Amino acid sequence: MKRLVISVFMTISLAFGVQGASAAGLGLTTEPPTLNASFALIEYFDNAPFGDLATFGADIDSSDGVSPTGAAFVDFIIGFDPTDPANTLTGGFDVFDDNGLFLSGVATDAGYETDTIEFLLDVIGGSASGAFGSQVLMTIAFDTFEMLGDNPFDNLEDTELVRFDGPYIGSVSIAKVAPSAVIPIPAGLPLLLTALVGLGWLRRRTLA
Repeated sequence: MKRLVISVFMTISLAFGVQGASAAGLGLTTEPPTLNASFALIEYFDNAPFGDLATFGADIDSSDGVSPTGAAFVDFIIGFDPTDPANTLTGGFDVFDDNGLFLSGVATDAGYETDTIEFLLDVIGGSASGAFGSQVLMTIAFDTFEMLGDNPFDNLEDTELVRFDGPYIGSVSIAKVAPSAVIPIPAGLPLLLTALVGLGWLRRRTLA
């Protein structure tokens, strides 16, 4: 009986371990409004064990769903431990247009794909904050010739002290995170319910 109970709970743990394990990318759905800087010089400052990824004055050259007044640009500086970026984030971003602060946010989560870093940010201010809602996804896409690989966090080099070519070249996009219409059922929930029903049946059988 004890061995069976232990086996059941090990199965449950494995099921929810798979469910809880984060994929490399954040896997978020986005929608307009969006802001895009098709060219950005991206700095990385290595202050081991932490580092800061930053850009200053990258021109917003296209948008969808919002219209910044005049010239607009994005600055960001986000700090993290590259071995565990999602749990060590500091900093955020600001977008300015001719009228002042257009959008601002603080980093709350991080992910990555090949030659790409993603940051989830809570919106905290700016004239366009109402249009963007509570969260935005900022995607930093490095040019492929930068060769940062499947996990760019692993391969960032200090752009002032180590990297011969200076700042990385890439693009920056900021998009509203689509509100979730349906809360998904965890993949392990049916297995959990089945296991609990089985344990209840075993307990009743033992007491009978």
